[in-house]
Amino acid sequence: MSKQFVQELPNSGINSADSQASVRTERQPAARGDGEAAQPPGIVIPGERLTIGDFPESGERHEFVAVGGQARLISHPLPHPVTPGYSAITDYLNCSFPFKATREMIRQFFDDLAKVVPQLEGAVERGKGLNGYERSFELGGDGARFCCVGQRDTGLLMLPGKACHTIPDWPALIKLLRDRYNARITRWDGAVDDYEGVHSVDWAVEQYKSGGFTNGGNKPSCKQIGNWIEPDGSGRTFYVGKRANGKMLRVYEKGMQCGQKFHPWVRWEVNIPRQSRGL
Repeated sequence: MSKQFVQELPNSGINSADSQASVRTERQPAARGDGEAAQPPGIVIPGERLTIGDFPESGERHEFVAVGGQARLISHPLPHPVTPGYSAITDYLNCSFPFKATREMIRQFFDDLAKVVPQLEGAVERGKGLNGYERSFELGGDGARFCCVGQRDTGLLMLPGKACHTIPDWPALIKLLRDRYNARITRWDGAVDDYEGVHSVDWAVEQYKSGGFTNGGNKPSCKQIGNWIEPDGSGRTFYVGKRANGKMLRVYEKGMQCGQKFHPWVRWEVNIPRQSRGL
């Protein structure tokens, strides 16, 4: 799914089909790795709107919004056409597995990994340990890391959100880690994006109050961050549960976190740390 963006149009407004066509044909998705900072999500502003349709080639829906005599073009990200709505994505994955850290085994693991995830090709040793391991490596340019030596002959693969979002074939990666290396999940974060804000942070609070998160008669703790008394568009976060207790839910106003006041985009994230589960 592509990033949302805000593009401010000239004061002339939307007066002709030609102006609309110009926007539709000149709008191009940003190229990955072009050195420019990622654009934040589009802002939603009360006022007149004109939806000009979905563009599968860019993965976005576009709207014109009139604000004080000016017109703005807003883009909302869309799921891939073959992806069911509200599908969960893996937003962080750690897994460990038995690993004899010989030079040959390290090279073999990197070769196997690069075959299913080309983005992780080109391991660079960091020259220091990590997470109790004596050696650690950077894999690709998206924050993935591999650790080995010093933890009872195990290896640790760490895939943060950015790396997870570039995995081209999850079934192939799972098959490699589970069947060849006997890997076990030690951390998993899942996320669901609600771009229209149908299930808002306020809705999450109501579910909590009504016992929607109660499990086995035990009601988990909760916590709020942000301005809940007088919401100011800077974004709010609602937590259910604690990492230390095995799982945690975080519901937050993602569009506002990205800098756009009162944008409806809400993200639901589940964090399951320090678990040992099969892939």
